[in-house]
Amino acid sequence: NMGSIQLPNGDTRLYYQDQHDGSIIEMVISNAFTIGVFEESVVLVPSSQVRSNSPVAVSLVADGDTFIQVHTFFFSPENVLSQYYWDDVLGIQGGANCLTCVTNKGFVGVAGSQMLYAMASSATS
Repeated sequence: NMGSIQLPNGDTRLYYQDQHDGSIIEMVISNAFTIGVFEESVVLVPSSQVRSNSPVAVSLVADGDTFIQVHTFFFSPENVLSQYYWDDVLGIQGGANCLTCVTNKGFVGVAGSQMLYAMASSATS
């Protein structure tokens, strides 16, 4: 289970659940995935906060050529829809105490759900 985004500058981010420890990993790739170079991978979400075999969904919030937020969604061990995100001002946000995350809303998914997707829109109200 994984998700990916391409940043306005062309770089790629790939997010997946590690099969060995269950954490969600962020893989940083310079440029487009097909021609880019692997730069690094880091644990974004600790395994204690992710359901085993959780789907992963990712969305990007950008303003022109600047990316403002990258959102990563998954299910917790209790099947609560959960979120970590990177913000250009606040840095990494997430976990059970994140008041600005969807985790705080307490939406419970069906046990064993394997489908999850995220969409971002530039539409404003």
